[in-house]
Amino acid sequence: MDKRKGGIAGKLIAGIFLVLSLCFIGVLVYTKMIPMKVLLTIGLIMLAVVCIVGMLTWNRHKVVRFAIGTVLTVVLSAAYIFSGACIYKTAAAISEITGDGSGFAKTEETVQGTTETSAEQAAGQDTTATNETQTAGLDTTATGPEQTDAQDAMSTGAAQNAGQDVSSASESQAENPPTQSTDSTQTTTSTQSADEIKDCYTIYISGIDNRGGLIEKSRSDVNIIATLNTSTKQLLLVSTPRDYFVPLSISGGVPDKLTHAGIYGVDVCVDTLEMLYDIEIDYYVRMNFDGFINIIDALGGITVYSDYAFDSGSYHFDQGENTLNGEQALVFARERYAFSEGDRQRGKNQMAVIQGVIEKAMSPDLLKNLFSILSCVTECFETNVPYDVIAQLFQQQLISGGSWNVVRYSVDGTGDTQKPYSMSQKAYVMVPNYSTVDHAKELMQKVRDGEILE
Repeated sequence: MDKRKGGIAGKLIAGIFLVLSLCFIGVLVYTKMIPMKVLLTIGLIMLAVVCIVGMLTWNRHKVVRFAIGTVLTVVLSAAYIFSGACIYKTAAAISEITGDGSGFAKTEETVQGTTETSAEQAAGQDTTATNETQTAGLDTTATGPEQTDAQDAMSTGAAQNAGQDVSSASESQAENPPTQSTDSTQTTTSTQSADEIKDCYTIYISGIDNRGGLIEKSRSDVNIIATLNTSTKQLLLVSTPRDYFVPLSISGGVPDKLTHAGIYGVDVCVDTLEMLYDIEIDYYVRMNFDGFINIIDALGGITVYSDYAFDSGSYHFDQGENTLNGEQALVFARERYAFSEGDRQRGKNQMAVIQGVIEKAMSPDLLKNLFSILSCVTECFETNVPYDVIAQLFQQQLISGGSWNVVRYSVDGTGDTQKPYSMSQKAYVMVPNYSTVDHAKELMQKVRDGEILE
């Protein structure tokens, strides 16, 4: 009778441990992030451990073996539960920020959204001109010697005649209809399925500097095109200044500040940059730089390289490497008046912050405050990169391992004062230096062709 009771106890412990092991494997399968070979290896190891636990706990009368088996079961069960919760939470967070997107699809909602935005602006609810005059907590539009004149031009008419300004912009749209037809807006820029594995991706990163969190349509203060090759582990970040004076996809050839594309929707930003660089953008990622504070703090700070020594607010940044907390990193990414290159240098610093976050997120420090980091990510990120594509990229990284070569480049231009498409008065703009744009195109093509960037 005692032997039978001892056997029942061992079977019960082994059975519970087997169930937990199967649940853990189920979570790994659910995330789709673990390669099948790795998953099979993990499964075989866990099966072997279950057998060992069963043998150790089979007879509780053998006290030492039974105690070792029980302790092993408790420790491993706790590890499975904690790890499973972390993995599930990670998958859920990624699923939340990706939504149901499976590529960048443009539909009739694009046209309707643009019309609705113009209507709201005409009603005085969200005018571009008014936004240009807001300076509290955000950088003003003008930079360099033209700053004072540009701000005066915007503040005199824009603040008093916000509705009239947008009406003028609407009239300009009517006189210069979009070059794309309704049919063309119903096409899909990226046609690959979520299950298709690619070596190269082109992703548009749009950053807004808004303390109110992510909103559907907002000026894009950060415009970065990330070109990555998973085979060669090359990541190219190309920054385009917010004041770049280029035709928007909906402006009928009339130039506007690139930042204004965001008020018509992220699809207009994508289309405009595709026109500028003659590329096809697969997906987009929108992020709120203000939300980076909590992420960076949860990571324990990041290390960024500064091209110059400078002061901003109450902080000093050395030339070379700087270890920054969230607030310092945000100040570092926002500053532009301390540099002769103004917004161009700010774009480089923003890319440095993004690179710092990526490098820290790939370190073991990520695990220290994983749940806090995931909570922050869901609040300040959104993307249409499908979950399956992210899972495939994660699988590729697990299989191949190794670090990435991150190269940063910023296109250049010349400051000027001209009338943008979305405004009724002149403002500071940056006229593109197309030789730098051509060089950016060459770098992108090299990454796609599998070349190693220096």
